[in-house]
Amino acid sequence: MASTLLLDEMALTEKVSFQGDSLIVHGLVDLGKYTPEADKHKRRDHALAIGAFLSAGAVKGAVLQKLVLEATILLENAGFHVDCVTTDGATWNRSMWSIFGLSKTENSCQHPVDHTRRLYFASDFPHLMKRLWTRVVNKKRLELPEGLVKLSHYEAVVRLEEKQGIRSAFTLTKDHLNLTTYQRMNVRMAMEFFSHTVGTTMENYKLRGEKEDSQPTINFIGRINAVVEAMNSKKPVEALRPDRDSVHQKVLRDFLSYLSTMDDMAKSKANLIKQKKMDAENLKREKENLPPRQHKERPAPVNKISVGHTDEITTSTYLGLLVTVKTALNLIDYLHDDFNYHYLMTRCLNQDALEHFFGQLRFACGSSDHPDPKMFMEVYRLLTTYSLVKPPRGSNVTGGDLLGSLLKLKDITNADRREELERKIDNILEGGVPFEEYDILNTDMQACEKEIDEHALTYFGGYICRKARKMQPAASCPQCYNSLHAPLARESLEREQLLEKAVIKTTTSTQMHTMLLFDTLDQLCGTELQRIGCAAHEKTLTASVITFYMICRMHFACADANKIFAEKKRRKRDMAKQAKFV
Repeated sequence: MASTLLLDEMALTEKVSFQGDSLIVHGLVDLGKYTPEADKHKRRDHALAIGAFLSAGAVKGAVLQKLVLEATILLENAGFHVDCVTTDGATWNRSMWSIFGLSKTENSCQHPVDHTRRLYFASDFPHLMKRLWTRVVNKKRLELPEGLVKLSHYEAVVRLEEKQGIRSAFTLTKDHLNLTTYQRMNVRMAMEFFSHTVGTTMENYKLRGEKEDSQPTINFIGRINAVVEAMNSKKPVEALRPDRDSVHQKVLRDFLSYLSTMDDMAKSKANLIKQKKMDAENLKREKENLPPRQHKERPAPVNKISVGHTDEITTSTYLGLLVTVKTALNLIDYLHDDFNYHYLMTRCLNQDALEHFFGQLRFACGSSDHPDPKMFMEVYRLLTTYSLVKPPRGSNVTGGDLLGSLLKLKDITNADRREELERKIDNILEGGVPFEEYDILNTDMQACEKEIDEHALTYFGGYICRKARKMQPAASCPQCYNSLHAPLARESLEREQLLEKAVIKTTTSTQMHTMLLFDTLDQLCGTELQRIGCAAHEKTLTASVITFYMICRMHFACADANKIFAEKKRRKRDMAKQAKFV
């Protein structure tokens, strides 16, 4: 089955948390084996939807290329046929396109699994329409093959329509011409800006003598509206068909010719500007009695895009339109010839499904538009496995066995970390300097920035003891149960201080990282801690107490780190506000 791989990012709240089941710190950058070494200690503020990779800022193009290749190979091995990769027009995605070799003349690369196939690329078409809309509004005018497309033509329609009782261009308002930050991301408003009703209304007012120079804008609206209908089909009757005489085929091929004309016009304009600069320079040299400068004519690269000057659409938007339209035409030919497809619903090439998934994520995460990484991962796993774990009503399959297979790999990973934790604690209990001979005052862990409050440590030790009494073997052994009391004795307090100093040294001397718990236990290697409980259970009970103590402290350490980070962020925000008034 042919399929499209969608790729996008979602903003998250920067927050770290410790997971007791996996024994690692979550909330840091995790791009799998492609995580840059410099980013491993950074807080993640973006989630890459493909595989739910978490990153600090946008993922760079080189890393994206590796992730896309690996995802394509894994999906192909699972039985899917990945024929297209859809992204938005962000800079890092265009960088990934360049690495794959995409250009003005190339919209695909060799498929990583089957060398007889091509892997096509497309840009999210609604996103391209938003970019085109904001370009017209921001620049006030665009120089296109039709002529000058001016924002004043739209303003005239809005002004004249306000006087009418019944409006023909009722979808066009002042909000379409004066954009706020959030309105720039509104797909519906972008589509309304290029709608057929706006074009016909503008033409009607032109016939009445209003804005007689608006014909280029009218032609541009009609052209873009036809392309939108061809690239946003969601019904078979509206779909793109392999017949070259079909309506949508003619529209898209005509649009490719239009884009080529636009690039040629931009190239001629650039050459004219260059020639004027050369003439001005030679005139200046002539006045100074200097010979004219000889300029070597260098052939322009074949794949170079000339579009992108001040009064033109951006280079990124031009490349996105060119590649996406080519991909749609190439895909329908490939699907028809190899799989006997009769049509292609081009809306499947957009990111609508992924945006809908993001909406479900935000809705499930509560009132926050930007959930923290822990909540995002939990809801992400729930939404991606819910339809598999809970079969449709009336089906003859059960979700229990499937749920077990989905969690099997995760359980194996957590079990490995649990075994490593037990091994490290065994090394602490069985080796090293005896606790009675260990000099806390002379240890290098004494050089901590934070001081230990003995009263708070005593209170926390009592909490640990109360919880440990409910665990095995203390719950079934009276001697072990009675040995768990508040650390009133000096040696008991010193044992708690030693554990606390190891935590403080790790959290203050190193950056927050995933394996914080295991690095803290490494600080205790070489120290033989005093054991608790009866002779038969002292090792097991002591290990349980140390494990529970360390897990609690990891939660506290993450909470402190979040508090410090939030305070720094607040101060930075306040300083930015104060700088605006200076």
